[in-house]
Amino acid sequence: MSRVRTVILGTGPVAISLARRLRSIPSGLALAAVTDVTSEAAIAPDLFGADVAVVRGGSRGLLNWTGFKDIGIIFDTAMAMSGEERDAMRRAGKRLIDLTPSEIGLPAVPAVNLAECVDASCVNLTTAGGQAAAPIVAALSQVVKVHYGEAVISMASKSADSGMRDRIDELTRATARSLETVGGARQGKAVVLLNPAEPPLKMRATVLVLSEVSDRETIRASVAGMVQAVRSYLPGYRLLQEMQFETIGNNVPVKIPGLGVFSGLKTTVLLEIDATADGLPGYAGGLDLLTSSAVAIADSIASQRT
Repeated sequence: MSRVRTVILGTGPVAISLARRLRSIPSGLALAAVTDVTSEAAIAPDLFGADVAVVRGGSRGLLNWTGFKDIGIIFDTAMAMSGEERDAMRRAGKRLIDLTPSEIGLPAVPAVNLAECVDASCVNLTTAGGQAAAPIVAALSQVVKVHYGEAVISMASKSADSGMRDRIDELTRATARSLETVGGARQGKAVVLLNPAEPPLKMRATVLVLSEVSDRETIRASVAGMVQAVRSYLPGYRLLQEMQFETIGNNVPVKIPGLGVFSGLKTTVLLEIDATADGLPGYAGGLDLLTSSAVAIADSIASQRT
């Protein structure tokens, strides 16, 4: 069975982790090339594999590369593709998987909307925080009306490169919007914290959901099923402790800015995300979650093509 050839746009930590995951697991995907963002970037061959081509000139260089016609899927880890270049790749029939907070394309979390992702020409994985928290909000949305979702994401400072630090506000906004677009909440909010502790701590997410009153066992079952769905592509994703519930009565309502006065059920879910990919320390769970989600979507696309 022939494998679908892929390209990674970018050569930073996300690109390196993605390449390792593509090489380490059996799939219908083959990494054919990586492209630099600047022509001066030094790319060590052992980072991506000796059989992987290095295409200079970023996305423009990729469009002019002789091997471009054989590429099926492009992973964008660099946020360096112009609208014109993106349109040219779509016209050429290439499927785009965006691992940046650009919010261009279908908001994608494989545990939630994989079928839609397979049919979309371009999907966006929002952020690692979104990949962690949006499935939990979506799990509640599947069984009860959700008014508000909030996520507090804690990641080891050591796992954040300079690009992530420079875009922390953008990452926070994109994470909040994923609770709405993927999770189904009427309003989402996110806080992203970089923890400087040594030794570095694993990624954690605290997800708070305000919904209409519903059966708690039904909610528990829905969340448990969603956690298992995420674990199918990242085994290090797990509940840190039992879910917590609190009834908010009409006599003590909560005011949500932009939504108004709320009474109903408050559900709190605590998660821990442990990196399981070869070559990644345990505290790099966000990086592993983002790249494993990308590969899960790409592999499903490849299975339809082969």
